Order: sequence, then structure tokens, then C-alpha cells
Amino acid sequence: MPRLKSLNKAQKEAVFAAGITPVDNWLLVEETDFYLKIEHRLTHTRRRVDKYVTKIIPHTDRKSKWG
Repeated sequence: MPRLKSLNKAQKEAVFAAGITPVDNWLLVEETDFYLKIEHRLTHTRRRVDKYVTKIIPHTDRKSKWG
């Protein structure tokens, strides 16, 4: 099993841009050219995050209950 490492600033920004919060609960498993493979500290859930997404894109197909 690979050693899990804390995320650096650029990696934390990529994880936050993917909509995953709080960022401090995630550890780095592996970093590839385009993705970060991360694991949650407590639940051990693993996710793959794109490194180059810079902002959260809102869902446009979701209907608001106010109009």
C-alpha cells in the first residue's frame, strides 16, 4: 500500500475546485499527469480529481424552486 501524503497548496486548490470540502480531510495517494488520486482520512473513500479544473461549474439543468 502506498504511503499517503498531505496535499500541498496547488493540490488543495484542485480538490476544492472539484467541489470537495473540507480539503484538509483528504490525503494524496498518487499524482499522475492529469489526475490526483485522493483518499479520505476517516472513511477511506477514494476519488480521482482533475488537476487542471480551476473553478466549480454549477449545474444548469437543476431547476430552482423559486423560478
